[in-house]
Amino acid sequence: MNIELDKPPKVATAYLHDAEIKEEIGLNKPSKALTDYFDSVEVNFKQKIIIFLIAFGLFFDFMDTTNFTVVVPFLVKSWNLTLTQVGYINSAFFVGMFLGGVLGGYLANYFGRKPVILGSIFLFSVSSVFNGFSDGYISFLVFRLFTGIGSASLIVVANLYLAEILPNKS
Repeated sequence: MNIELDKPPKVATAYLHDAEIKEEIGLNKPSKALTDYFDSVEVNFKQKIIIFLIAFGLFFDFMDTTNFTVVVPFLVKSWNLTLTQVGYINSAFFVGMFLGGVLGGYLANYFGRKPVILGSIFLFSVSSVFNGFSDGYISFLVFRLFTGIGSASLIVVANLYLAEILPNKS
């Protein structure tokens, strides 16, 4: 396999060419209005509402994550689960979190931040409700997996969204 390191890829070449042209005509510094728009304005009412709604979603996300520790003793008793099965259920949630963390960022870049945040909230909410109606080990394990996907996706994308819409120093 031959890797040529002395040739930049087409995207980098186009970027370098654009940078050279901008430098020639004196536009080598991006304007503040384009790059730091939210840094130059105060946090407004709409942003505060968005912060509250995302915090509300994250609250229920974290609450769902920690509720598992309360539910485990009842599941062990009523479904006769072994500690190994409890470990698999918990592991399924964290595997789901890994998948949601990875997929959340990609989906947010493709579909946008808001739709992915709403989809993540929908996924972990519906999965949490189905967790409550699970009648056995396998269904609970599968729904915990989907709960983990929605949970981590929300955490990743919500943090990205807040970092984008809020000023640096407020």
